Amino acid sequence: MAVAENAILIDIRTPQEVSEGYIKNAKNIDYYNDSFMDKINELDKNQPIYLYCRSGGRSGKALIMLKDEGFMEVYNLLGGFNGWKSSGNDILVPPQ
Repeated sequence: MAVAENAILIDIRTPQEVSEGYIKNAKNIDYYNDSFMDKINELDKNQPIYLYCRSGGRSGKALIMLKDEGFMEVYNLLGGFNGWKSSGNDILVPPQ
């Protein structure tokens, strides 16, 4: 995945899902948290944003929400975390 240098990678999975692994440099903002859009709106709307969830469903919905909020460059990581992992890409697992 070619990512712009100033891009923000957002993992919108739950903390429990993140505990199973995540993509390096991803910031976790839980899609199901009541403050999801408040936290999203703290981000720079002109920076490229890449979203991912477990398989791509939530991040696809979130992409629409962000575009509706005026974010200019928003991308959905197709296949989500599962697709990333099954393609042999590196993941990090937080200490338990």
